[in-house]
Amino acid sequence: MLILLINLGRRPDRLEFMTAQLDALGLPFERIEAIDGNSGDFGKDIPTVTAAERACALSHRKAWQHFLASGQQRCLILEDDVILSPALKPFLDNPGSIPRKIGLLRVETRLMRTRLGLPRGCGMRGFRLHRLRSTHFGTAAYVMSRAFAEAAVRDLTDFDNPVDHVLFATDEDCFYPAEAYQLRPALGIQVELVEPVANTAVAASDLERFRVTRFATITVRPPSRPKRSKLAKVVREIGRIPRNLRAMGKPAYEALATRSVWRDIPFAGPILPAAIASLSVHRSEQAMQSEVPA
Repeated sequence: MLILLINLGRRPDRLEFMTAQLDALGLPFERIEAIDGNSGDFGKDIPTVTAAERACALSHRKAWQHFLASGQQRCLILEDDVILSPALKPFLDNPGSIPRKIGLLRVETRLMRTRLGLPRGCGMRGFRLHRLRSTHFGTAAYVMSRAFAEAAVRDLTDFDNPVDHVLFATDEDCFYPAEAYQLRPALGIQVELVEPVANTAVAASDLERFRVTRFATITVRPPSRPKRSKLAKVVREIGRIPRNLRAMGKPAYEALATRSVWRDIPFAGPILPAAIASLSVHRSEQAMQSEVPA
């Protein structure tokens, strides 16, 4: 299977980190030069997406176009800050891992509790495929089919939402696929989610300062509560009973209607020694740089 790695030219540390892992797994890859959000005008920041996040989304679209030009039928797309599981190679080498009808499959986790459809086998013991029934963010590792890439390149020419929202936020209006799937356990996890390496230079996101701005919360003063008589309070509590019963029944209804349940998505570790060694090198470089006077 074709493997494409999206990497910024100014992040050679991340390229080294990913190369070490993929070489250790014996997986050849092609590098896609990421579009740098600092290098051009990608429009104004809006509540749903920043200019830098739009550049990131366009980098993924660039990878999709490269995939289509290759003539291959499936492609694994990676961002450059993901820790890979040793099980990735046997999964990719197994022709029965991904059913033909699945166009988009997340193979990473951000450890979010997620509503997943009924499990189905994927040709590897201990792994299952589930249809995504709720949002799970992140586009650090996913597989797409040629048919899905053709449709996405045709339809997604610009982005008013981050690319992970477009591909995997099933609860949002911007969700593009007819359906998306999740591998459980996952074969990738971003460095920033793994202790004690979460504070290394490789884990530092170039988009974080833009996300902080977009997700900045506005403090809203709660409305003052009106004073009620004892009788009004009793009537209000009685009125809550049917609402509470409906709320209690909602999870059961959703599970039956969508045939799905809430699950954790663990990472299928352990961490590759090559990843640990690469992160250790960059941690040492950080320590040395911090001693240099400004």
